[in-house]
Amino acid sequence: MDKQEIIQKLVEQTIEMTKQWENKNFGSYTSWFKIFNAIIGFINAMKQDITQVDKIKIGLDAVEMFAQKYAAQYRDKLNDKEKEILEIFISGNGGDILESSNNFVQDILDKMDTNKDGEVSSLECKNYCRKMFCCAPIPDI
Repeated sequence: MDKQEIIQKLVEQTIEMTKQWENKNFGSYTSWFKIFNAIIGFINAMKQDITQVDKIKIGLDAVEMFAQKYAAQYRDKLNDKEKEILEIFISGNGGDILESSNNFVQDILDKMDTNKDGEVSSLECKNYCRKMFCCAPIPDI
């Protein structure tokens, strides 16, 4: 399966998982983090040969696509608070924020993975943190 097929499958699984959710679930940041965690779980269950870094990147892309599909179908049924949180994930400035955040996290992962093996070891993480936060004490991992 290529990346787009994997993302599409993940979105379908996420839609199925959230069918019984109420609108208020989508108006909660915690629920969106649960969606991301579930998507990572779906990726792990697929038994695809995907690196740790790529799993996170694919997961972020799947959350973004799921949010767009969810909004297209249910936006009119949400109250103002729920719409506001959904907007952060998908539209105009909010969509730009999600896409920018997604790109930012992916860029950090790429920079952390200095040996480009698709995994971020504790040493790579520690070295990145030392580089970024030279004044802060970095605990041994």
